[in-house]
This record gives sequence, C-alpha cells and structure tokens, in this order.
Amino acid sequence: MSAPPISMRKLKDLLRLKYEAGLSQRQIAGELCLSLGVVNKYLHAAQAAGITWPLPDDLSEAQLRRRMFPPDAAPSPPHYAPVDFLMMAWRCRSDSFLHFSGFNVMGDSSL
Repeated sequence: MSAPPISMRKLKDLLRLKYEAGLSQRQIAGELCLSLGVVNKYLHAAQAAGITWPLPDDLSEAQLRRRMFPPDAAPSPPHYAPVDFLMMAWRCRSDSFLHFSGFNVMGDSSL
C-alpha cells in the first residue's frame, strides 16, 4: 500500500525550496518534515514532467498533480487467461485425473 500524497502546499514548498532556495534534498526533507525518499520521488516526478519554479500562473493545482502523476502512469492489473470451469469440473470427476502419486495430465490410469 502506498502512502497518501503530500499536500499541495508541501508540494509547492518543496519545488520552491529546491529551485528558488537551492536547498539539497536532505535539507528540504528536514524543513518540510518529509522523508528523503518522498522528497526524491516528488523531485524526480517534477523533473520528468518538466516542472520548475516559479510555477506558471495559469497552472491549477489539479493540473499540476496530473502533470506530475498522470493517471496512465499507474501500473495496470495483471491479465490472466480465463478459467474453463466446466472442463475443470469434468476432469475432477473423472477417476483417473488425480492420483496419490502425482498429477496426471493425460488421464492415463497406468501410473
């Protein structure tokens, strides 16, 4: 589970401290009471989005967050092959499907 996003106020302060004040990531983390990893994550996202300080006047908070973390940047859930439940039920009912000696795929009762 990921941590909740930082407030927009802290995000703007983070950018201001980096680009206007020229502080290091460690100094920014101390000033804003954030972990070094969080500061690093947001600065890398801002750099990848081409965001610096001062922010454009026409850039809303929602636009800023979308530019830094686009919705399509989230990983998609894994896709699995559909399960054929009818075939599974048929195979489980057959006498030769499972053996105590192992898994018998071919239905061969000679094992």
